[in-house]
Amino acid sequence: MVSRPRGTPIISIGVLVLSSEDEDANGILDLVENETNSVPPTLGAEKTPDGLRITITAMPGITCELQSAQDLAAAVWIKEQSVTLTSDQVSLAVPAAESKRFFRVLVE
Repeated sequence: MVSRPRGTPIISIGVLVLSSEDEDANGILDLVENETNSVPPTLGAEKTPDGLRITITAMPGITCELQSAQDLAAAVWIKEQSVTLTSDQVSLAVPAAESKRFFRVLVE
């Protein structure tokens, strides 16, 4: 801790300059936009007569890959579908299977 005489004002001056491009020309700097896009997608699942309806919620414009495996610790996950979100949510139909499956989403 720095000591100073009583009554001496604390003066702190700092300048922070950030520079970023706007590659897609949407008015949002890439520095901010990329931070926003780093939010992981979320999954929802609903049983249907033919299998499952998997709902992916994520930032529009990102491409997600839905994968499945019979074991959470599986070394290899199977690609079910790949989709680029045009809105903040998309639903995918997944046919019924004979065995249990776990699902995950990867951002491509």
